[in-house]
Amino acid sequence: MRIGVINYQASNLGSLTSALGELKYEHFVSSNPTDFELADLILLPGVGSFTSGMRNLTENGLADAIYLHAQKLKPILGICLGMHLLASTGREGGITPGLNLIPGEVTKFQKSTQFRIPHMGWDRVSYQEDSIYVYFAHSYFFKLEKNPEILTLSDFELGGERFPAHIQRKNIGGIQFHPEKSGQKGLEILERSINNLMGSN
Repeated sequence: MRIGVINYQASNLGSLTSALGELKYEHFVSSNPTDFELADLILLPGVGSFTSGMRNLTENGLADAIYLHAQKLKPILGICLGMHLLASTGREGGITPGLNLIPGEVTKFQKSTQFRIPHMGWDRVSYQEDSIYVYFAHSYFFKLEKNPEILTLSDFELGGERFPAHIQRKNIGGIQFHPEKSGQKGLEILERSINNLMGSN
């Protein structure tokens, strides 16, 4: 298996590539769309703005590479902003169309006296079999459309509401937190997610 990591000027790739190396995955990092024809799985990382992220993907032909990969029913995994860009739309600075691979909308947390925005640092997520602490850094969340194809694999709580932390729709997955910065448990989640997506292919 070969993982292609998309470089679209919206991420710190060092910790992610280190994690992939520790997990012994063959991988490459590229901003050249044609390189991803050689990938078995595309990994879309990212931090920052939905609007600028989509602009960079589109202007560099990387969005088309992702669409082609999805059309071939090959797996894609988005992390943090990369997860958000899988959505239908984002509401940062106005409505921006996303990749529309997992139906839903990315919208900002409402101001609250119960928690701070951005949601940053270690927080607990609940998987069916486990509850663990992982590292978050975001001000927006993925509001999923009701769709039986979309699985919420884990979620987290803020201000009495629960929000998706790890989602999957067939061969497309998204992780809101940073598994590569979340210690050994984070590495295990990253490995399990990659292997599950490859198994869905």
